[in-house]
Amino acid sequence: MDFVDRRVKIIDTLDYSMHNIYNELIKASFKSFYNILDKIAYFINDYLELQIETYRVNFHRMWYADKKNKEIREKIKNTGNISLNALFDIHKDFELGPYDRLRKIRNALTHRFINIRMFQDPEDEENMAEDTFLECTLELAQIVRNAILYLLHFVYSEETKKEKKTEGILPSLFAQELPDDLKSSRRK
Repeated sequence: MDFVDRRVKIIDTLDYSMHNIYNELIKASFKSFYNILDKIAYFINDYLELQIETYRVNFHRMWYADKKNKEIREKIKNTGNISLNALFDIHKDFELGPYDRLRKIRNALTHRFINIRMFQDPEDEENMAEDTFLECTLELAQIVRNAILYLLHFVYSEETKKEKKTEGILPSLFAQELPDDLKSSRRK
């Protein structure tokens, strides 16, 4: 990937800022991991038929019917699903818990900027060393991996409940396989 940086003019501002493709890829990865949490929220909104307007759905807003009073939505409470509770716990950790810093980094990255520097003391959400930002990205990746597993178990548990209610009588779904020549719009 070093070829991307060749013949690119970057002015050295003498503040030890690091500008290279690797840091930009880490920033893109951080954003993408965080965006997965919002996609989980969209899925839960559809699956539980919460009827939240799509432009209002995100991982931090979807849990409460009334955000001021921290009143959890009835449909979420009524599931009694431990995996959904685990997802809610992740949300709480982002609110004011151990992942609050990751939320602040995401907000800085999305709405302002982040300076990656060779040396940064003290570090904050907008100014940090390359190793610190990489560690934060890896921590976020682990959190998102866990959230995906909780989501899978949530759906499995809810579908198992539905199957028990219907006494195991669920219609079979058949899928037709798509021929190879229709899989890509590019022609050879």
